[in-house]
Amino acid sequence: MGYYTLGVQAVSANEFQRRQYYPILDFDRFIALESDYPKEDWEQVNHLLSDHYLIKKIKENIPSDDKPVFGLFLNNSTHASYDHWEKQDEFAVLNENISEKTRDVLERYASAINHADQALKDLVQYFQGKSKDTIFLIFGDHLPGLSSVFKDLQPFTGNKSWTKFHTPLRIMSTYEIPKKDRIVSANFLPLLILHLLDLKTYHLPPYFQVVESLYQEVDVYSSYIQDKQGEIFERQNQPEHLKKVCRDYDLIQYDLLEGQRHFNL
Repeated sequence: MGYYTLGVQAVSANEFQRRQYYPILDFDRFIALESDYPKEDWEQVNHLLSDHYLIKKIKENIPSDDKPVFGLFLNNSTHASYDHWEKQDEFAVLNENISEKTRDVLERYASAINHADQALKDLVQYFQGKSKDTIFLIFGDHLPGLSSVFKDLQPFTGNKSWTKFHTPLRIMSTYEIPKKDRIVSANFLPLLILHLLDLKTYHLPPYFQVVESLYQEVDVYSSYIQDKQGEIFERQNQPEHLKKVCRDYDLIQYDLLEGQRHFNL
């Protein structure tokens, strides 16, 4: 599609075979900041590379020409633990029904999130100064390491048990896009971006047509299923009307990841 593809992560290249898999994912360039820059160049917070350092390196490695860019960027400074984060006076937890330990951890976590938010603001402003419109997809890959807080507050009990699989997601852009609150599983995120770009799936590989067929029926297809009416099902107990589309998706996913990739032909 003519995009320059860039991956920048504020971590080492040694974990998860990153050097091996980014080229397989057709990235033009992959940068692991802990591996590709000397320690004397690092800017750290909470003993990890700061988000501001990540954004600085992203901007340094964006091509100077006007070619469109697809970027995958991973921060790390807001990862647990939060014990070493310095609390900021403007963040105070007002809930009186929690322990002092929980209050302390939450206030430090708020400071960490504020650090990430300020760096994100810097990134957005950078792309606002570019001539091309830009879409930002920001999401967490797992819940924060707040086990003591979760133990104290018990947020995943009763009919809220499924929320332990939820992480925040936000889509922003440098131009006007429809605003919508939604729950969606990660496998549908590329499809949402394609919809925002007004790209039809019949222009794309057949895999996206299968994903779109599934998304027409469900919002979540992950460790559980949630249909368009908000009803939740276990993966092994699919309702009859979803079985075919779910099976098609499962078979194609298996073929692409573990099989002979017949579907790519």
